[in-house]
Formats: sequence, structure tokens, C-alpha cells
Amino acid sequence: RDFIDAVAERLLAATTGDFRRVTVLFPLRRAGRFLIDRLAAHPGLGKPCLLPRIAAVDQWLAELGRIVHGRPLRLLDPLGRVGLLHAVVQDLQKGLGDAPWTGDRVFPAELHRFCPWGLRLAELCEELFRHGVAPKNIVHAAADVLPPAAAILENLKAIHQSYRARLLACESATPGLCQAMAAENAAEAAARLADERLFACGFFAPSGSEEKLFRTLFAAGRLEILCHGDPLLATDPARAH
Repeated sequence: RDFIDAVAERLLAATTGDFRRVTVLFPLRRAGRFLIDRLAAHPGLGKPCLLPRIAAVDQWLAELGRIVHGRPLRLLDPLGRVGLLHAVVQDLQKGLGDAPWTGDRVFPAELHRFCPWGLRLAELCEELFRHGVAPKNIVHAAADVLPPAAAILENLKAIHQSYRARLLACESATPGLCQAMAAENAAEAAARLADERLFACGFFAPSGSEEKLFRTLFAAGRLEILCHGDPLLATDPARAH
């Protein structure tokens, strides 16, 4: 079956069309647009009506992480993250951080030379946040990567810890950090969503933070998970892809 059609049918069956305090989560925003169109055209849904809240998971988690944190946080854009990382790395190299700088390789101090590496470093930190991973230093990569990359890897733990602390100290965050905070406080997040009915749709490879939060919400009876896969999974699992 078409997955979006099946999602629309399941929503109507589960709620009888009362979408108050119903949230539907997708990995990407585009799927939500398709669902709105299917619900609008569905003959079993009386019109006019209130639609459920439909959100991409990164948008939803960014909001949830800030709610769990308990204080307003502004989301930094990519260049803002690079600027903050530049300050973090320079302080660590000067011995001003909580951990000493490892090795004799240094990052370029000039912002225009730091920026290309800073963009990569910011995205690496986002991945670590999303997956709930506490990084370790990688100290034997110098023969395989360029010197600036080796400097990153040799000091990744201190950079990541200082970056997170600096973000929260200036009341800022990133989408990945918001995911991490929501997952780290999954029980509190579930309690705050006690009156919500959640549907997670089409998540074939959730991040570590998403999976931890989804498992907690599912166990608490707050979340229904809808998956789209090979039909043979239901009829002949041995032959399914």
C-alpha cells in the first residue's frame, strides 16, 4: 500500500477524526505535506476540521529539548557554530579550557583559515549530539589525515565537551544538542507529553537520540510507530528483503 494513504487511514481509525493533541512525526518535512493533502481529500473525514500537528522530527526535538532544558535557548546557525568553535579551540590551545590541548599540532588562528575545518567540526559535533555519543580522542590518525584533521581527532573529547558547555553558558543550542538533551531526559520528556498522542511514521534508521526517546515514549504508551517495508515481512519473512 501507499504509505501516506495507510498513515491517513490509521490516524482516522485511531482517533475517529479528533486530532486535538495528536502529533504526527516524519523524518522529513515533505511527507507531512503529502499527508495534509490526503487528509484533505479523505471522504471519511468531516470538513471543516482541525488537522493534527505534523512535524519533521528535528523541528519537534529542537522544541522538546528546549522545553526539557527549562530555559529559553536560541538556535545557532552554521556560521554561528563555527564562530563559537573557533573560540573554544583557541582557548583550549592557550590552556584556558578544562582539559589540556593534546599534541603539538595547532588549528589555524585566523578565522578565514579556520572556517572550512570549523564547518566540518560543527557537523561532526552535530552527529555526536544526535547519536548521544560521548567522543574519545583518536591519537594515531596523523599518518592518514591532514594535520588540521589530526589536531581535531587528537582533541575531539575536550573540544566537544567545551563546545557543549559554551553553548549552554551563552543560552544557545543547536538542533543536535536539543536532541541530545531530550534523549538524556527521556523520562521527563515522556511526562511532559502525557496528554499527547504521538505517531512516528517512516523511521527506518533513527538516530541514537531519536531511538532512546522513541523507546521511552513507546514503553509509556505515548507513541505508536508506523513502518513501511517489504510486504513479505508480514507473509513470508524468510524471503523478505
